[in-house]
Amino acid sequence: MLREAIAAEDPDWLLFGGDLCRHLTDLAEAVAALGTLTARRGAFAVPGNRERAHCWLPDDFWPGRFAQAGFRYLQNAALDLGPFLLAGLDDPRYGQPDPTVLDPCRTAGKPVLTLWHSPDGPAAASGQYLGDLVLAGHTHGGQLRFPLLGPLYTSSLYGRQFDRDWFERTDGTRLYVTTGCGETGTPLLRRRLLCPPEIVVLQPA
Repeated sequence: MLREAIAAEDPDWLLFGGDLCRHLTDLAEAVAALGTLTARRGAFAVPGNRERAHCWLPDDFWPGRFAQAGFRYLQNAALDLGPFLLAGLDDPRYGQPDPTVLDPCRTAGKPVLTLWHSPDGPAAASGQYLGDLVLAGHTHGGQLRFPLLGPLYTSSLYGRQFDRDWFERTDGTRLYVTTGCGETGTPLLRRRLLCPPEIVVLQPA
């Protein structure tokens, strides 16, 4: 269903926000599934906490695995894609994000889009230039949401403050936190309640 939904959009670019799989025993299957997703002009991924938690792996491990699926792995890097600039930052929990890679983008004269696994990254980067739009996930929108209460848990240092949807910083940078399309937790809790999965489709203004 996910593959069909993405194919129906016929995207120019695909952006994957990290956390390909929870356990390395599932990696081959996850890479194969990711490789079925296609875009006309390119596909990019950033590290999530699941990738960076495996700290014993060599530096080229994840770039190589994502390359097998046709995705370029951005870990503190910025690219000029023509109509816009794309930056990808390291996971804020287990990695070493370096937002200064965005500094040269400030004067590029093009829209700047930043892909960052968790909203904890931009929330903590006060005063740092992050571009025009930051896309994040990680929280799954809480995954289990309840009427009036919202999510009980988001795996964020900021609790429910950045659980999902749109936010805007005082410098004008906008942040969108997606509920994503995966699930996590113990088998009993690995499900969604009042929190449907989503893919985010961006159209040029």
